[in-house]
Amino acid sequence: MGTETDTKSSNPSEIQPLEEFDANMEPVRELDETDNTDDQEQANETDTPEDMGADEQEIPIDGIDSKPQKIIVSIIIIFMVVGAVIYSRSALFGLKEKPEDALSAKPEIKTPAKQTEIQTRKPAPLGKNDRYLSKIEDVTRLREELLAKKEEIYRLKLHYRNGIVELKDQLYREMRDANISTFAQALENKRIELGLRTIQRREVYIQELKKPNQWVHSGSEELLFLKRKALLDLQMTDIASGIDLNRHMRYMNAALQKYQPSADKLAVDPPPAELTPIETIWSQIRNQQDKNVQTPIGPENEEIIAEICSGNYGRIAKLTAITPKAAKCLARMNGSELFLNGLTQLTPNEAKYLFEWQGNWICLNSVKNLSPAVAKYLFKWDGNWISLNGLTELPPELALYLTEWKGNQLELMGLNYENSILNKRTLKYLALWETMGGKLFVSDDIRNEMARVM
Repeated sequence: MGTETDTKSSNPSEIQPLEEFDANMEPVRELDETDNTDDQEQANETDTPEDMGADEQEIPIDGIDSKPQKIIVSIIIIFMVVGAVIYSRSALFGLKEKPEDALSAKPEIKTPAKQTEIQTRKPAPLGKNDRYLSKIEDVTRLREELLAKKEEIYRLKLHYRNGIVELKDQLYREMRDANISTFAQALENKRIELGLRTIQRREVYIQELKKPNQWVHSGSEELLFLKRKALLDLQMTDIASGIDLNRHMRYMNAALQKYQPSADKLAVDPPPAELTPIETIWSQIRNQQDKNVQTPIGPENEEIIAEICSGNYGRIAKLTAITPKAAKCLARMNGSELFLNGLTQLTPNEAKYLFEWQGNWICLNSVKNLSPAVAKYLFKWDGNWISLNGLTELPPELALYLTEWKGNQLELMGLNYENSILNKRTLKYLALWETMGGKLFVSDDIRNEMARVM
C-alpha cells in the first residue's frame, strides 16, 4: 500500500484528489486581491453547511449584484414554466398540437383475411332461355351491320348518279358554248370526249352495285324472319309443348355464318365487254340540250338585273328569272335577307354563284323542283335559314345533300307525302338532319310520318 502511495505522489503532472489536498497550501491569488483573503478562507473552513449556503447567496457573481441576479433567474424560471404549460396544453391556446413523428407513429398493420372469409362472386346461373336470347342478339347485330352496308351502297349509287347528272349538265354547257352540234365535233374536243367516257364508266359501276346490294338485302330480310320466328316460339314455350328451340338455333347459326360480310361477297364484278356507246350518251345530252333551251328572261327582268348590278337592289322581289351574271351581282349584295320568291327555277350555273351570297336567310318559295346539281350548291350555302315552301317533293338524292348542310332552319311546308320506299328514305334523312341540330318546318302529316320511320 505504501509503495502505491509513493508512486502516485511522485508524479507531479497528475491532479491530486480533493481529500488529499492540503488545507494549509496557499492558493493562487489574483494580483488585485487583498490580503484578507486568507482570513476569509480560514473562517469559511469552520462554517457549517447552512452557513456556507447563506454565504454563497450573498456573494456577487462576476461583479454583479445579488438582487438583479435573482430577478433575472426568476424571470427565466417563469418563462420556462409558461413555455412548458403552453407546450403541454397547446389546444387551450388555439394552437395546433405538434404532429406525431412519422417515425414514432406506429403503422396500422392489417391482418390478412382468413381464407374462409374470402368470398368469391359466382356468376348467376343461366336461365333456360338465355342461350336462345343471346343468339337472337347476335342475329340482331349482324342484321344492323348489313343494313348499314345497304345504306353505304345506296349512298354510293346516289353519288355516282348525281355525278352523272352534273357532268351531263357541264358537257351540255360546253357544247352549247362551243356550238357543237354533231358527234364527230364532240370527239374532236378531248375534254368532251373524256366526259362522255367518264359517264360511261359510272353507269357501268352503278349497274354492278346491284349484286352486293341484293345480297345484303336478302341477308337482312332472312335474319329478320329468323329473329321474329324465334321470339314468337320463345313466348309460346310457356303455354305450349313440342316446340323445338334447338332447331331455331341451327337455323340462326347457319344464317350467321352465311351472311357475314366479306370482301368477296361485297365485291363488284368487272365491267362487261359491251358498254353503252358514248354516241348514245352524247345523244342523251343533245336531247337534254333541246329540252333545256332557256326562254328569254324578258325586258323587265333585264332592267331589274341591270339595276342590281349597278348597286340598286330595290326591285329584287319582282325578279321572275335570272342569269348567271345576275346571280353574281346578287351574291355581292350586303344584307341578312334575300327574298327571291318570284323565281320559279334555278340552273346549276345560276345556283353556283347565287349561293355564294354571305347572308342569313334566303327565300325561294316559288321554286317547284330542284335538280341534284342545284341542291348540291344550295346545301353548301353558309347561311342559316332557307325557305322552300313551293317544293312538293324532295327525292332522296336531294335530301341526302341536306344531311351535310350546317344551317339551322329549313322550311318545307308544301312537301307532300306518298307511301313509297323512296319517300321513306327522304323522311329518314329529314329526321336525321333534325337530330343533328336543325329545325325543320313541315306539315303535321310529314311530321307524323317522320316519327314513324325513326
